[in-house]
Amino acid sequence: MISLLRNINPIALLVLSLTTSGTVMATEPVQNSDYRPQSQRMLAELIRENSANPRAKAILGVISRPSMGELTQAVNVLESYIAASAQDNTAKMYYGYGLLFMASEFLNNKNYFKAAEFSKRGFFFIDEATESDLDNWRMRYLRARMDTFVPKVNGRCVIALKDIRYLQEQTSIPEDLKPFITFMLARASATCDHPDQEQAAYQALESAGSQGQSLLAIKKEEKPFTRPEEISGVIQSLIGVHP
Repeated sequence: MISLLRNINPIALLVLSLTTSGTVMATEPVQNSDYRPQSQRMLAELIRENSANPRAKAILGVISRPSMGELTQAVNVLESYIAASAQDNTAKMYYGYGLLFMASEFLNNKNYFKAAEFSKRGFFFIDEATESDLDNWRMRYLRARMDTFVPKVNGRCVIALKDIRYLQEQTSIPEDLKPFITFMLARASATCDHPDQEQAAYQALESAGSQGQSLLAIKKEEKPFTRPEEISGVIQSLIGVHP
């Protein structure tokens, strides 16, 4: 298993926590987010459709994160599913996400010990979910989605680049997700100090039509908002997957 978090000191984890709030699958507004209303409508519809499914509802609760209380409740539900089924990698992945989002809240409240503890545990479960199902491109995508946007000090950009290379080789990935994978490549390359690779990725986005242009418009954003193609191609396909 790949788990760099085991060797990262608590200070680095705190830096991570500071930047993970809203980094992945978040609902905070960002600049140039023309797709945000559509994403919100899609997430709201999924929540309505899965209102009677506690597991799916918990996963969507982690994604939308309306409050710390509701986030904590969603994480607790996913923890119970993991305890009952060690093969539930989707639950593990979003459990890891939820722990990282909670770590950010603890950091905001200056609870540094909890922030470090939850950050470490969050990435452990993200790695556990991915390494248990390496041929599942959605698991690799979700790990890259988190790792791409965390600081260099955590060393996660190395894992992100590995996952992105895998994603680029998969012919089954929907076409509308590929520009965002290129965007992740650019961001992870910048973090890992590969300027030529970063520039090449951004140049590729310039030729990717309106979708590429919308991604170039948010190239400096620290917290990219969930895009509609991610909801339809990744989230919607995973919430019903149960071992």
